[in-house]
Amino acid sequence: MLQERDIKNVKETAFVFKEYGREIGERFYETLFEQHPELHNLFNEANQKRGIQQRALVDSVYKAGIHIDELESLGPMITHVAEKHRALGVQPEHYEVVGTILLQTVRDVLGTNVTDDVLESWGKAYAVISAQFIEVERQSYEQVANVRGGWTGNRTFYVTNRVQETAEVISLYMKPVDHEPLPPFLPGQYVTLEMDFGEQSYVHKRHYSLSKISDGNEFRLTIQHEPGVVSSQIHNNIVIGSELKLAAPAGAFTVVDSQRPAVFISEGIGVTPLISMLQSQIDKDQAVTWIHVTKSHDTHILKEEVDAILSKSGQATRHIFYTETSVQDAEPFVNEGMIDASRLTSIVQNLNSDVYVCGSTPFLRAISQALEEIGIPKDQRYYEGFRPQAMSL
Repeated sequence: MLQERDIKNVKETAFVFKEYGREIGERFYETLFEQHPELHNLFNEANQKRGIQQRALVDSVYKAGIHIDELESLGPMITHVAEKHRALGVQPEHYEVVGTILLQTVRDVLGTNVTDDVLESWGKAYAVISAQFIEVERQSYEQVANVRGGWTGNRTFYVTNRVQETAEVISLYMKPVDHEPLPPFLPGQYVTLEMDFGEQSYVHKRHYSLSKISDGNEFRLTIQHEPGVVSSQIHNNIVIGSELKLAAPAGAFTVVDSQRPAVFISEGIGVTPLISMLQSQIDKDQAVTWIHVTKSHDTHILKEEVDAILSKSGQATRHIFYTETSVQDAEPFVNEGMIDASRLTSIVQNLNSDVYVCGSTPFLRAISQALEEIGIPKDQRYYEGFRPQAMSL
């Protein structure tokens, strides 16, 4: 139990994770990997190089600090991060390592500007916060282990089909090598793919959305070719018959249980988690609005599949935006340009809707601002992004 003095110390000094965020983030990960190189396995190297992981860390610590006396308000963030941790294989003992290095990093960066009293309060706060994460993750591990077809750790799958969806996007269909049943998963969830390139001392782990609804038979991952060793390996070398290691489905970005209409807004490859979410709402005869933004017809991922799903409902509307097209190239339901607050106002007539958004960080920020402007309640907006910052919207 935190004392009043500890709460005061933490809340009054949380700003340092904003003011010195870059220095703290960089120093923290340098020290972490120097002392525990095996923990490279738990982090995305591309995000590390771009500084994304560092910003996500200090942003999370800052939010926990300013809300230390009302941690229940951080429930969605804790669930989101805990699901990522379970997918990556984070264990309770990792928290002690991270806490020790984080406090040492703050002392190193701030020097005499931080007192022993303040660091002691932060240590107590970290213990409280980490205990919450550990418990949520324990429950998640237990759940995936006990469900029919579930597993912990990695399970080996083999590719049964590979489909070139667009010039830069493929879909991989896969089944487990052990031929045992697959667990059900929630629409919108992802699996974590582990790849070992041999010449490196650590493995690479990447999250990929399950791009079709659970059927107990096979998984489908729809993957865009991006700069990086994992993406290049997948697109250049994974073929029918290839074997891949996957962690069990995870993720907190799923449809909520409500009777409200659903609005789905995606950009590019961000369509992948929304397809199963759309299917689930159509199957329940819920009213849906589908909004997708992409460059052109040539980059329109899984267009025919989505059209077929939407055609099954009399309560579904679709609005497609091509940002690099001309009037001559326009198709039914297609608009030119980008979605914005003005266009959203004309499309989303019922402000009592649940809105699900997936795309790049700039896209999420723009849509978040637009949804705020048109009056969609914040607790009815749900975001998933390609980078860790998405959870802070």
